[in-house]
Amino acid sequence: MTTRRIVLNIPETVLLAEKADETTFARELRILAAVKLYELGRLSSGRSCSTGRAAAPPLRAPRASTEI
Repeated sequence: MTTRRIVLNIPETVLLAEKADETTFARELRILAAVKLYELGRLSSGRSCSTGRAAAPPLRAPRASTEI
């Protein structure tokens, strides 16, 4: 799969408020974006995991209870 690099200018005050360095903040932002795009139905669960580089299994919606 071909990937593209996206550069975002984040104010240093945001990193200070989050108490995160650039690498940690970038990783969290990538995961949050993947989760949100999945939530909006714009990415499949598998694609969101590869986009977020998650080591977890694909995201799944909770199953409705069948117990009466």
